[in-house]
Amino acid sequence: VLPNYINLDIWDGSKPPAEKPSDPFVIGWFGTATHDEDLAIIKPTIVKLARKYAGKVIFKFWGYLPKDLEGIPGVQLVRGSQPDLRLHARDLVNCRIDLALAPLLDHPFNHAKSDLKWLEYSICQIPGIYSTISPYTASVTHGKTGWLVDNDPAIWADAIEKFISDDTLRRSIATQAYDEVRRTRCVDNGSEQWDALYCSFVAGGTRPRGATDESLEAKRHRAAAHIMLFQSEVASN
Repeated sequence: VLPNYINLDIWDGSKPPAEKPSDPFVIGWFGTATHDEDLAIIKPTIVKLARKYAGKVIFKFWGYLPKDLEGIPGVQLVRGSQPDLRLHARDLVNCRIDLALAPLLDHPFNHAKSDLKWLEYSICQIPGIYSTISPYTASVTHGKTGWLVDNDPAIWADAIEKFISDDTLRRSIATQAYDEVRRTRCVDNGSEQWDALYCSFVAGGTRPRGATDESLEAKRHRAAAHIMLFQSEVASN
């Protein structure tokens, strides 16, 4: 199983996190209604902190907002579902949120998911809090490239408040996560693996040319096209 890779043709351009975020402190989440059960983990946390930090903290949702969070001051839906990967990427690059959340229930289906949210938040230089389950435990170094927490509303609340109050930690994790994705998880790093895999899927007709017949640049372009197609299908998940 090959990992996802970020295509900088559509994901580049984010700005480093501000030293001191301007009020209100913005906490964001991207996803669809398929994550309703995952969001249930942090619903009590969101309600508690939105009330505790009224006017100072705001929770913004892109893609979906659970019904029982509608109408709560400090909680808002920015937009509904966005199936276009390039437009989704532009939203995330330009959203200027200070902290991202990625809760996941501990069950087999979620264990089979990729670390796509970590990749997308990180390439946008946004620090994230993630559930301590795979796929995140395989990618996130706790305290360095992200923050891993157990699925307990009180623990999530403590972690969020830590990021609200600790700008040094917030910026450090954002920067290190961004550097890690740029160094290891961009298309240029994995293009040859993806190209070799797709070239091995020969259902009929003329067999693909050997690897020596093409330049590395040609492989990268083809691999990027494959990854774009694949990620456009799973971006909402």
